Amino acid sequence: MDVLADIVGSLELRSQLYFRAELAAPFAVRVPDDHQRIRFHLAAAGRSWIGLPSGEGRFFEAGSLVLVPHGGAHILADAPTRTAPSLAAIRTGPAAGDPVLRIGTGAASASLVCGHFAFDELWLHPLLASLPALLHLDDPNAAGFSWMPPLLDAVEAERTGGAAASDAVARRLSEILFLQLLRAALRDDAAR
Repeated sequence: MDVLADIVGSLELRSQLYFRAELAAPFAVRVPDDHQRIRFHLAAAGRSWIGLPSGEGRFFEAGSLVLVPHGGAHILADAPTRTAPSLAAIRTGPAAGDPVLRIGTGAASASLVCGHFAFDELWLHPLLASLPALLHLDDPNAAGFSWMPPLLDAVEAERTGGAAASDAVARRLSEILFLQLLRAALRDDAAR
């Protein structure tokens, strides 16, 4: 059995699409720690900054994907220098039940699809533990990820289309996305 099959067979993978974020500059939000999750942010439109407490960070643009494999705290903003209120503070009040997180006023300068992958908390595969604190797939075609843009387009279409069972389909597609990313990580590790 190969390593990926071992991971898939041993882990109870569950994905959750939190919400779509419509962000109008200036914007910033601090996402808290949750070490039992691998968080992801898909840039559907515009440009955003993701920053970690360690100081590591980068911009990511439409069509790219960032993952925070160990569920660490991070900031999403339009610029690295923004002061960020907590996600909990932003998600309170009249808009608390809205599936779209809106930050800022005016037209959105960035649009993200945000979610996480969760596993059985009692078991963590060494491959998952060895992933870096931040993964960024900026140019999928150049990096051998030609499968990613159509898959991300399909996730986005399900999130915005409103068809029957669209949330369930989007979750399954995001699970496939994660497995493809693990496959790529294994391939890259073997090539070193």
